[in-house]
Amino acid sequence: MFDKTLKENADETFQMAEKALEKMIDGEVTYQNFRNYVINLHNSYELYFKYRLLENDVYTLFQYPNYDKFVLKQKKFFKDKKELVEYMKDSKATLPNTVSFTDSIERLESLDTKGEFNKRFQNKLGELHKLRNKLTHFEYKLGDEEFGTVNELFIKYSKNYDERYRWGCLPGEKVVDIKEFEEKIKNKELKQLILEAEFNQNLLKKIESYRDWTSFMFGCKSVAKDIVSNCEEFSGDDIKKIRKRLEILKYAELIEFTEEIIEMEEGNFTTIINVEVKNKK
Repeated sequence: MFDKTLKENADETFQMAEKALEKMIDGEVTYQNFRNYVINLHNSYELYFKYRLLENDVYTLFQYPNYDKFVLKQKKFFKDKKELVEYMKDSKATLPNTVSFTDSIERLESLDTKGEFNKRFQNKLGELHKLRNKLTHFEYKLGDEEFGTVNELFIKYSKNYDERYRWGCLPGEKVVDIKEFEEKIKNKELKQLILEAEFNQNLLKKIESYRDWTSFMFGCKSVAKDIVSNCEEFSGDDIKKIRKRLEILKYAELIEFTEEIIEMEEGNFTTIINVEVKNKK
């Protein structure tokens, strides 16, 4: 049903990282988007490095713990006058295990004659690898420092390894210059992305101007409905988006929710939730 080459797999995985980052630039700075950004970028590098090894010499792509078995297969595909991968596919044989992320870097570094795999690049790749392992296997920390590291590697990939001359665009869409895109994330903190997003700015302005957003039910969903019902700029279709952005703004400590218990009638109390903008600096 799906048939992708190693290079196509790397390209499409990188586009998944792009989409996650694009959502963050649009102000949707969530754990899920950051996680997808890290994991997909790591995977795209790993796949692309394996593609580079395959292009150089098929033997450099694989691990050979059982060398005698590999030699036996080698004799067979030489006899059939086929390439190794072609023979494996046609005979439905099991391919040897491919090299790991770190091994692929070491092998490419040993083949490097242009200084591409310098110490800084290798160190940044090592940081990405550790971050990816924490996300998938253990505890994690995602903050501005990690964001900067991943952004540096994203820009390097897009400039050096992505063959498209335009970023993330379908036919007929506006072409985005990679230099223009780089400015959107260069030296940016996560809170800046949240504050610079147009939708978030409009939402904060509405909260600031009104200052009395209330809800008789606790939570962002009911507050979002209250905002939509009082603002002509938003429609019912925006409720889900506003709810998510309120959660992001609250987590980033840009807004705060306070409770106020009032007496509706004698002996009958209810809770009102107030939303206020905090210091945006």
